[in-house]
Amino acid sequence: MTTEPAEVITGDTVFLTIDVANLGTALAGVTMLVTLPPTMESRSFNAPGQAWECVFHAPSWTCSTGLAPGQVAEPLHLNAGVVGGTPGDVLTVTAQATTSRERSTTNNSGQASINLVQAGIIRGTVWVDGNAGPLDGQRQPEEPGFPMPLGGTLRVHNEDGTTVLPDVTVNDDGSYSYAVKPGRYYVEAGVSVFFFGFTTPNVGDDATDSDVIPLPPGDFDTAARSEVFDVTGGSQTVIDVGVIELGGP
Repeated sequence: MTTEPAEVITGDTVFLTIDVANLGTALAGVTMLVTLPPTMESRSFNAPGQAWECVFHAPSWTCSTGLAPGQVAEPLHLNAGVVGGTPGDVLTVTAQATTSRERSTTNNSGQASINLVQAGIIRGTVWVDGNAGPLDGQRQPEEPGFPMPLGGTLRVHNEDGTTVLPDVTVNDDGSYSYAVKPGRYYVEAGVSVFFFGFTTPNVGDDATDSDVIPLPPGDFDTAARSEVFDVTGGSQTVIDVGVIELGGP
């Protein structure tokens, strides 16, 4: 049994893969009991066409299939969510196979461990520069936060450009907060090129400026990206996004 990823924070999904083979000389029905620790929950269901049939009764899945002599089963893929625990915990998932006929059961079990680590927080505010003050790259007290415009996106990426999770949720007041594992990240915002752009970044007081650098616009969208930054467990990194409103096409 293998798991991906090896390190998680609360809320993450763990992808389990269990490989089984019939090393005997007779047809065998195989039942696999996959058991989660109390801090994890099932996020799986039977996919159409999957060779295994599974049911979940906390804390375990019971999955079954049939194997011909020498047959290697289609890998059993299960998903589990991390719903609790304390950073530093080792979350252990176990798998135990039983068959309708077998001489030896010494190779019928397996386990995999996942390390629970402390998350870091990426947070900030999306705001419209010039909405109620000068267009100067600085957020004035009278310029309130602003939810991402219709069709706009806010994403956190690993340093290599891989998206960590789906779009960040921006609240009605323009604020957002996003938990990630320790690592190196950047934030990228995207808006319609017809109606919005991004203000000049890194102007004046860092506490009230915009931290995303505009990229060359595309035909329909324009984006801005922060510098790559380090996130450590328990840390908070603030990345603010200054948007400007255009007159439209």
